Parts: sequence; structure tokens; C-alpha cells
Amino acid sequence: MIEHIVLVKVKPEFEGRIDEICSALNDLKNKIDVIVDISAGRNVSARHQGFQMGLRSLFKTHEDLAVYQDHPAHVEVLTQLIGPAKDDVIALDFERTN
Repeated sequence: MIEHIVLVKVKPEFEGRIDEICSALNDLKNKIDVIVDISAGRNVSARHQGFQMGLRSLFKTHEDLAVYQDHPAHVEVLTQLIGPAKDDVIALDFERTN
């Protein structure tokens, strides 16, 4: 299984749209069948270092992650919502060990 983790710093003028962005990301589960699980939400930790939202998604294989990344529904969320709103992004993909 492949875990895909993304943290996003949002530009101040887009902070009011974080819930909309998270909702669009969570809805990708209904549009992209290779997603095993997905969860996006607003930060609730004091240790955020400026990152206001996060995403965790799960895929069976590296190939499924690639399908997700290139899928038109994912690309639309990236270009229409995340792209204009992001100030900084960090992403990490790793294989589960258990």
C-alpha cells in the first residue's frame, strides 16, 4: 500500500476556501476508483508550522498513485482550487510497512 501525504500552506486571501478545497479533495473518492481511502481537512494542531490543511490518501500500488495523479478530476482540483490558493506545498509518498 502507498500512502500519499500532502501539506498545504494557503495564501491569506484563500484561507476562507480551505473547507471547499478539502471537500473537493474528499469527493475524489467518488470519481477515481483507484483511491482506497482519502481524507483532507483543516489543521487543528498548534504544531502546523504554517501549513493550514492536509491530505492523506491510500493506494494499492505505485501505478494506482500515478493514475490518481494524472486523472482529470484530480488535475481539475489541482489547477482550479489548490494551484491558485497554495503558498507552499510539501508531499511525501511512502510504502506501508505493515
